[in-house]
Amino acid sequence: MSPSARVLVAASFAAAVLLGAPEGKADEQGELEKARIAYRRKDYDDADKRFRVLLHPSTGTLRDTALIAEARMYWGAVHVARGQSERAAALFETLLFDRPDFEPDALRIAAEAMDLFIDVRSKLRDRLARQASRRAEEELERKRQRDRLRQLAAERTVLLEKMAGEQVLIVRHSRLVALVPFGVGQLQNGQAVLGWTLLAIQAAAVVAASTSFVVYRMQLSEASDAYARSDFLRADGWRSRAVDTRITNLASVGLLVGTAVAGILHAQLTFVAEHVEVRSRPIPPAVPSVVLVPVPEHQGMGLSLTVTF
Repeated sequence: MSPSARVLVAASFAAAVLLGAPEGKADEQGELEKARIAYRRKDYDDADKRFRVLLHPSTGTLRDTALIAEARMYWGAVHVARGQSERAAALFETLLFDRPDFEPDALRIAAEAMDLFIDVRSKLRDRLARQASRRAEEELERKRQRDRLRQLAAERTVLLEKMAGEQVLIVRHSRLVALVPFGVGQLQNGQAVLGWTLLAIQAAAVVAASTSFVVYRMQLSEASDAYARSDFLRADGWRSRAVDTRITNLASVGLLVGTAVAGILHAQLTFVAEHVEVRSRPIPPAVPSVVLVPVPEHQGMGLSLTVTF
């Protein structure tokens, strides 16, 4: 299945889930409303049966946390009306431990039930405060763990991208290449500074030797012409300059030959058979993935459609 098709299927599934959720919530609210009506008309037996079905630990039909808290409040009020204050107090304790910030509707709940709820909340104030502090610490620790996991995932992604974006090649060297002058052997061995230095020296020596040889031949020609004209003074001057130029030429040739031989010997003695070369290569773009993430809402849990890369 192509990436675009996966995104379309996931989006369709998410839409179906999200569109179907309000119907289930409406059913829960309807059943809760029936139980509330039974309480308000003081049919406490019927109300007790209905709330028992809604809040049964294993088969209870309520799933929304806000509705569960409200149902517990009303069921506790039913117990108060039937003279079962201990059961009501136990329900209120459970309610407050699950929803410490719950505030009942004082206009719909009997005053006796409201008084008992306030008394239970006052008695549990310290425990609720400790619970809130513990939950805050746990949430902070979970956040730290999530941040750490995200950091590790990001570092892993960077490492994987680096590994995927690099191509490691083993380059094998040749002894024949090491016989080439002008620093070629040194450059092959990875001795860049020495290689470029030899290249510059030997290139300069070639230029100097070539130029001085041309000048030397021109000076000899001028001397020969002067001798032919019987201008011996000028001829001796050109010959003297030719001798100096010849010395420069020989020195340049000597420098070229000496550095070339020394460079070749050095390249052979320090020969490196192979080296590892790392080359970059393009990384294909990331393929988006669709994830359905449950998120808390004001009236319970919902689903969030998240696209990640």
